[in-house]
Amino acid sequence: MCYCRLKYTAKQMLSIAGFSEPGDAEADDIELWMPRTPLMEPTLDVAVAKYMVTSVGDKFCEMVEQEKEAMSWVSPDSE
Repeated sequence: MCYCRLKYTAKQMLSIAGFSEPGDAEADDIELWMPRTPLMEPTLDVAVAKYMVTSVGDKFCEMVEQEKEAMSWVSPDSE
């Protein structure tokens, strides 16, 4: 999973400064994403999976469109 890094430009505008890398994270940050032991087999069936996708699908598409719009605000020379 990638997260955008943000920075302020000389004109105090917020801009994207690339993406965070795993090496940027502290051990406590990474621990949240690591699997817990003992690992259990998922009990998700096809019907529940379809329900979940239909429930969050529109929100995911909205998020993608918001990211595209945000990227359009950043000029190519702001890196």
